[in-house]
Amino acid sequence: ERADQLETLVRNLFRERMSLVPYLYAAFLDYYNQGIPPFRPLVMDYPTDKKVRSVSNQFMIGPGLMAAPTTMDSAFRTVYFPEGVWYDYYTKKQYTGGQSYLLDIPVDKLPLFVKACSIIPVAAPNEFIDAKTVFEITCKVYGNSPAPFTLFEDDGLTFDFQKGKANTVVLRAANGKGSVERKGDFKGRRYVVKQWEFIP
Repeated sequence: ERADQLETLVRNLFRERMSLVPYLYAAFLDYYNQGIPPFRPLVMDYPTDKKVRSVSNQFMIGPGLMAAPTTMDSAFRTVYFPEGVWYDYYTKKQYTGGQSYLLDIPVDKLPLFVKACSIIPVAAPNEFIDAKTVFEITCKVYGNSPAPFTLFEDDGLTFDFQKGKANTVVLRAANGKGSVERKGDFKGRRYVVKQWEFIP
């Protein structure tokens, strides 16, 4: 029975990770183009916040997600939130920045929090990814006046993007409406935005 529970847990976490592949792909492009690590300590994003200097068990993922890992031994942990407003990725509960909270983080969920004014593209999970995979995207908009988010679209297999065969897919949101702007010379479409979800 425990083995079955563990299998279900791992399968669910795998699906969650797959849903973030487009977001992570864009984060790795930022690393390629600008040298911004996709996984990085909080101090890189909040250099003037003295409290983050002692936080070694949380990290940013891309521009808008913060991870606060826990262990199998205990689901409770203290999470520090830098300045601004933050949202629980699953429950959408808000947390005020500059404070620490003792949280019960479910073991079957990724320990993620979203920075306000972010657009997070979430894909319907795929069992596998190849050159023909098309991601159906739900754009989750957190807070007001979100910063645009740029997806990177190419064949996902070759280095043809270095020859210009790639697209940028810019996601924008304002006044309760979303827009998609695609530019580039890649002929395929890897991303299809199906819906927008606004979290105030």
